[in-house]
Amino acid sequence: MIEIDAGRPWWRVDLRELWVQRDLFLLLLRKDLLASYKQSLLGPAWFVIQPLATSLVFAWVFGRFARLSPQGLPPFLYFLAGYVLWSYFQGTVGATAGALVANASILRKIYFPRLIIPLVASGVHTVHFAVNYLLFLAIHTLYVLTGGVPAGFSPAIFWFAPLIALFVGVTGAGVGLWLAAWTASYRDLRIGMPVILSFWMFATPIIWPLRLVPADKRWLFGLNPMAAAVELHRAVFLGVPIPDPLFLGLGAAVGLAAVIGGLFLFNRAQSTLVDTL
Repeated sequence: MIEIDAGRPWWRVDLRELWVQRDLFLLLLRKDLLASYKQSLLGPAWFVIQPLATSLVFAWVFGRFARLSPQGLPPFLYFLAGYVLWSYFQGTVGATAGALVANASILRKIYFPRLIIPLVASGVHTVHFAVNYLLFLAIHTLYVLTGGVPAGFSPAIFWFAPLIALFVGVTGAGVGLWLAAWTASYRDLRIGMPVILSFWMFATPIIWPLRLVPADKRWLFGLNPMAAAVELHRAVFLGVPIPDPLFLGLGAAVGLAAVIGGLFLFNRAQSTLVDTL
């Protein structure tokens, strides 16, 4: 039995309530996954085609002509190693931020833990990312077997790759919760969100290498948690230099703050959610 208390403090996140409603989460997740493929000729293939096509364009324009990828590494794999994480982050932020407005009609009719809605949106993109990441691992393995990647396999891959993916997904969900709480009251954010994410992508070393930034200014880019994730990911898989601990520590701290702050802000906003949607 769940007691609905209007006086619940904003800092209290009832995880037990979420666990009780786990069947609802799985049901909504399945529904949204099936809806993603409905009336589509290629179905799930689109989630594989997009990162591949984008990485090919990056490799052609920024790798071959601008020569921004490191020498001795395949440009396609270099850009794919960064973009596969960015597409996961971008999709998670966008879907989580717009989940409340998209499901406003349901939220007005019945009570259930409001946090389930953004978690479902995040879960959908996690499934998409899993498919894309398996493809990235297959392509990386092919390059290793053909000698295209000098670094080859490292035991660090099996430790750091899951942690990096988890960090990107959780950070994206945290940022999405911030935006979801604000979007419920200020719909302008839905219009400006693509612009925000575009600027964020160009502030992340995906199409440009971090070595272009002077060493004494790199800590500023360390405040971007995605910069730390992308650089560490490339270091693990491609053997590029590992960023210094300050750079990685700043990214991890900002990502953690985004998750905790987003969770509490969303929890505070949900008390008046139905009135503002």
